[in-house]
Amino acid sequence: ARTRRAATMMSMEAAKAKAKEQIEAQLGEQAPRPLKMLFPCCGGPVKTMETCMCAVPADQQDQVKKAIEKYKST
Repeated sequence: ARTRRAATMMSMEAAKAKAKEQIEAQLGEQAPRPLKMLFPCCGGPVKTMETCMCAVPADQQDQVKKAIEKYKST
């Protein structure tokens, strides 16, 4: 029973990690070109986009905010 539970926990963690990677990739693609240069300084696409939300086009801000919230909740 312990082995199954451990395997389930590991698969859940792997699924969370994969979801976070997908969100990072999505935000990395959506980011305006000038923001991409800041990824290494700000801690990656998610933190950069959150910090520099004013540089994200207005029509994309809601979508970006939802992705960031999903990233944080996983």
